[in-house]
Amino acid sequence: MSKPRIVVADDNSRIPSAAYKLLSPGFEVVACALNGKQAVEAVLRLQPDVVILYVLMGELAGIQAARNPLKLGSTPKVVFLMGIEDPEYDSAAFELGGVGYVYKSSLDMDLARVMIAVLEGQTFCSEKRPRSGPRG
Repeated sequence: MSKPRIVVADDNSRIPSAAYKLLSPGFEVVACALNGKQAVEAVLRLQPDVVILYVLMGELAGIQAARNPLKLGSTPKVVFLMGIEDPEYDSAAFELGGVGYVYKSSLDMDLARVMIAVLEGQTFCSEKRPRSGPRG
């Protein structure tokens, strides 16, 4: 059985790198993008199972990339990365078709958990925790 394929997009290069390390045992990170435009291109080219998008990236933010499913080409499950706790972004994540979100401060605790949940057809909401993971 093949590993689920993931695209990770964040304008802070440490976050995709950290995500790769956290996910590589059970998932195949097929691309790390530094902006929404690169993420859309990677999704179109690689057809991943899940795309992880930081909501506020430059050059097509994750929230904008997810606004139009046609921009993503295929229909990967969308998980948002949140830098701050903001109820407006939390609800927008689901309104835009996202199936979960993870706070950057909870990345090391929640990233693999969100992947398992969304691949099983569940939604996932990260709990805000004191910052311990990569900053961004």
